[in-house]
Amino acid sequence: MRKKMIWGFATLIILIIGVSVFFLMQNTDTAPDVIYTDREPSEIMQTPITENRPPRAARTGYKWEWHGDHWHEMPVEQTVDDTSVAQDVPVTQTYDGPLTYHEELLKTNPVKALRLQSEERGHFSAQWIPPFPPDDTEAQTYARTEYLITYYQSIGEADTPEYKAAVKNNVAIGRAIGEYPHGARKLDLMKLGWVNFDEQPFEMYHPHGFRASPSDYFPRWRSETEKRAHYEKSGFYDLFMQIEKLQEQGLLPE
Repeated sequence: MRKKMIWGFATLIILIIGVSVFFLMQNTDTAPDVIYTDREPSEIMQTPITENRPPRAARTGYKWEWHGDHWHEMPVEQTVDDTSVAQDVPVTQTYDGPLTYHEELLKTNPVKALRLQSEERGHFSAQWIPPFPPDDTEAQTYARTEYLITYYQSIGEADTPEYKAAVKNNVAIGRAIGEYPHGARKLDLMKLGWVNFDEQPFEMYHPHGFRASPSDYFPRWRSETEKRAHYEKSGFYDLFMQIEKLQEQGLLPE
């Protein structure tokens, strides 16, 4: 009799639990939980987040991006119009066919020969090759290597001993120039290497008229008119004139 009472209570408890579970399931949202078990973390982060939104509207030219646990304002990539060319970085349209070989001039003044070669190519460097004197051995030797490299490339003979010798000498001289302290001499010599560039490395003159780097051959100012206008606009014309006079006398560095 006692065993029957125990089994009766057990059966009653089981029935009560079953009924309770039934009613609980009726009052619960039946939409299944989304459990990301087979997706990469990057895929999960691409799921739209409705509660976690950027703190404010992005600035002009920027957009908000979610970086794992925070929002970050990132610049929007700008579309560049291929038909427009930046004014401060001139693009060179060069002639790349066989070039003239200035045999005699290459013996007496390779710097001048290099300038003529650049003019023939239509290259921007023609106007920036400094007028080194014929007795400037270093400049003339460096210019000769640059001339020969460009010439042999233009006629399709880049495997000849002459071309390879020019390249070897060019590298050696260029490395030595690169070790010079910053100054007019170094920068003027480096301009001989501009013949290898498709675009001018930097603006030779700032927009307001003065040279961006020291030089022994190019004037500090593009014109006296621009120099006077700049100094007068600043309100310190007399002071700047005194400074330039001391610089010309070597009493102040440029």
